[in-house]
Amino acid sequence: MAKKIVIAETPTLNLISKTPYVHSDSSLDLALEALKPATILKRMGFSKRSGDSIEAILYSLFLMPLLHLRSICAFFDQQLSYLLKGGKDVIYDFMQNQSINWSLLTLKLAGTFYRLRKWDSAKEGPTAFVVDDTLDRRYGKKVEASSMHWDHNLGKSIHGHQFLQLGLATLNGFLPLIGHLFVGEKKRSKLSKPFSDKRNATAKSFHDAHHLTKHQLLEKILVKAIHFGFNADYLLGDAWFGCKDNIILALKHSMTAIYMMKRGRTRYRYNEQLYTAKGLYRQFRKQMTQVQGKSFHAYAATVDYNLSDNLEKPQWITVQLVFSRMKSAPKSSWVVLLCTDPDMDLPEILEIYALRWNIEVYFKEIKQYFGFGKEQSWQYTVIWASIHLAMLRYILFYYLSLVHATCRFSELRNQISLNLKIFSYGMIVWHSISHIIADVLEKYTSYSDALLMGTIMADIEDRVGQYFATLFPIALGIRPEDIRKLDCSEKKGAL
Repeated sequence: MAKKIVIAETPTLNLISKTPYVHSDSSLDLALEALKPATILKRMGFSKRSGDSIEAILYSLFLMPLLHLRSICAFFDQQLSYLLKGGKDVIYDFMQNQSINWSLLTLKLAGTFYRLRKWDSAKEGPTAFVVDDTLDRRYGKKVEASSMHWDHNLGKSIHGHQFLQLGLATLNGFLPLIGHLFVGEKKRSKLSKPFSDKRNATAKSFHDAHHLTKHQLLEKILVKAIHFGFNADYLLGDAWFGCKDNIILALKHSMTAIYMMKRGRTRYRYNEQLYTAKGLYRQFRKQMTQVQGKSFHAYAATVDYNLSDNLEKPQWITVQLVFSRMKSAPKSSWVVLLCTDPDMDLPEILEIYALRWNIEVYFKEIKQYFGFGKEQSWQYTVIWASIHLAMLRYILFYYLSLVHATCRFSELRNQISLNLKIFSYGMIVWHSISHIIADVLEKYTSYSDALLMGTIMADIEDRVGQYFATLFPIALGIRPEDIRKLDCSEKKGAL
């Protein structure tokens, strides 16, 4: 009778066994099966005649940043053989492929999520389009699509990429929809070589990044998102987006605009007189009261705002200006919000605008955990692919966070990452140990017993496969027999 295999307990195994979402690594397969990114890419017309499948390539790309290793390339030199027969060159070639419309793939994947979720105000609460930009500093002068941009956090201009992001925010989180690079006028890097076809999506995105203003890019991506069936009642943005063009854009699409406004020379009409934001703040600061349950004071005033730059033909609309200041902050540390709905209550305006914070959390996640700006390439095609891969990974994990309602987004992400790393390192260790066992058996086995040695090694391989399957069911989509044969991508039919 075979002896029962006893698995030694370790702190890591104890942690996993006591975690309610221990099988969260297999949930990545659940997200891929539900959202079907590979199927979407195939329906867009992309195909491969030979070699590794599209599913296996995308699966590897989704896994890469989850391992959180500094020498990620060196690690995958050892691990890609389990997923991709073509090795790391398959990854590079895939990301350099200019025929892939990454922006459309991301939007379609978000659309699949949107339809599965059956997004509606009754379930999600208030829904808002949120727009913001983020900077990724790049030091190489030859990095394509890079230029000088002003960094408000550092208080100076830096060289790098500026990425404009549009997404859908609710009380449950943030769904990224579409994004675009924006290239400034100063110290633009040049394209190393022309695109193979100027009509493809990558070449068009490069052209728009250089020739459209940020406001024009916002209008283009918002119209595209609405065209794909996404809708919201509000459009939110910080002070950079608080201008006449973007207010008109929101009104044009029947949305309520709520922007933070600059404290500059813009004039508002109140009691038939014109005031700047500073002038109005002096009028109302003594009337500001603490918002219930909040640590700041606020006051809402109904004023008129001119949408026209032509002083002879003004276009006045009635808006609300919300002045707000933290209770413990200096009196000069105040902000002003503009809301195009004059009938909204003050608490509701503040609650809706608070949804904008979701995009800040999103930027932090994709930069720290999902590979944004980590492509280590100066080519625009790879940069463009890497940015959208970060968005795709986030969408997959956002879907899982809603399915696994018992754990938070960060907990789910950390657990999946931990399980993948343990499983991958276990594969590497076993690859080395199996050779040692084979050498020992060969030393004590005669030539005539070679068949017996092969049977013993096969049995050991099978037992180890069962061990991995027990510890991490279908982790990485690998079944026990796949571990022995090293062809999991074929056994999954690519997944």
